[in-house]
Amino acid sequence: MAHVRSSIQENEAEYERVKGHLQHKRAKQKAEELKSLSVKQKSARDEKTRQTAALEELRRAQIEAKQKEIRAGLERERVLRQLKGVNEERLSELSKERKHELEVIQKEKEALIEREKKMDEIVANVERDLDKQTDLMEVR
Repeated sequence: MAHVRSSIQENEAEYERVKGHLQHKRAKQKAEELKSLSVKQKSARDEKTRQTAALEELRRAQIEAKQKEIRAGLERERVLRQLKGVNEERLSELSKERKHELEVIQKEKEALIEREKKMDEIVANVERDLDKQTDLMEVR
């Protein structure tokens, strides 16, 4: 009987040792998963920052190019008017058209800025969700 009792106690001790080992191993795996997720999250944030900067630079370049084109067109019109004595009424119409184009570009620029703000909000929401998921994984 003592032998059986001793065997049971040894089995319980072995069970506790194995259980502790498995818990430690699982905790280590979770820590590695959390670290991996953290690295991926940072990478995603860095990529988003690079893409946002590149997109903003592209938008600015596009708007500046369009504005430069319109300014050059206005300057050409001014020179032609002086050289050819173009009808003032026609020049007024052209000027109005160019001003209208500039207004349209300005509105497009504002819309792009607004869209960028919305994209930033979406990214912030996604980052908050990732942080919540990370916190939940840490709790487990």
